[in-house]
Amino acid sequence: MIKYVVKLLFFYYNMIKKFFKMLLYAIVALFVISLFFGSFQTVRTGNVWVLYTFGRANMKELQPWIHFKIPFVQNIVIMDTKARTINYHKDNSDGTMYWVWIVSKPQITVMDKRSLAIDIDLSMIYKLQASEAAETLNEFGINYDEKLINPVVRDVARSVFGSYTAETIAENRWKISRELKAEIELQFEKAPLDKFEIVAVQLRDVQLPAEIRERMLEVQKKNQEVSLAEQELAEQRIKSETIQVQAKAEAEKQIEEARWRAESRKTEAAAEAQAILLKFEAQAEWYRQLNQSISDGVIQLEKLEVQKAFADAWNGDVPKIVSEWTNTIIPADMEKLGVSIDSN
Repeated sequence: MIKYVVKLLFFYYNMIKKFFKMLLYAIVALFVISLFFGSFQTVRTGNVWVLYTFGRANMKELQPWIHFKIPFVQNIVIMDTKARTINYHKDNSDGTMYWVWIVSKPQITVMDKRSLAIDIDLSMIYKLQASEAAETLNEFGINYDEKLINPVVRDVARSVFGSYTAETIAENRWKISRELKAEIELQFEKAPLDKFEIVAVQLRDVQLPAEIRERMLEVQKKNQEVSLAEQELAEQRIKSETIQVQAKAEAEKQIEEARWRAESRKTEAAAEAQAILLKFEAQAEWYRQLNQSISDGVIQLEKLEVQKAFADAWNGDVPKIVSEWTNTIIPADMEKLGVSIDSN
């Protein structure tokens, strides 16, 4: 019985020993496999890797591809080369916040020309040049934006706004925005900021002091009143000019109508005078013809009366007349017939 128990215990011992041995082999195999596959890493687009060997940076960036690193000897730091946004706004007055590629920072407080405090909201989009990632990481660390970019942006904002008074900032906002962008781009052309590329700079909001805002509101109200008065004056002027133009047009129309009526009357009078003249001429012609006919009748009547008197006084003899060439007396009938007496 004891011998059987000893054999049974020895059997279980061997089984447990084999199990742990196999388990150890499996763990070692998994470890080796994980080390092998873990030595190959993929760099994604928009990133570069900086490889450290025993804590010393390799100054050659690893571009997007599959790369090999020695386990436990080398480690990597991922440097983002995609566009990043820094937002300076009032909703983040407690400190810096990171969310994916957006960095939130407190508002920038600047002084105007008269040393009045002004809070501004500003956004800037930039990206790290891939070829400068290793050097930037080696010199300034992973928190390079806080060491390099943030101080420069705040200094530029203070410098630009310091040349304006609070009252003139609102009307010169677009000019200030362009100056901010130009000055920031100029600063980023100098080392060590030349490792970055500026994509956009936008002035989002300007918060003026309360007394300046109240004063500007009063000025704006007065300007609106002046504008309304000028608008009413302009409307009255336009209305007056319109009335003058209409009156002038109406007067010209009446003058033209009067001229047309006068011309019409003149034409009618001329036509009437011509008709009267023609009428009188016709009457004069009629009277002339009537007088002519009367004269011809009177003459004919006188001739008839002479002939009648001659006939009444004729005694039957042929009248004789004396020729104008001779003293010969010839009958009147021969004179009518053209008979002449030759004096020879």
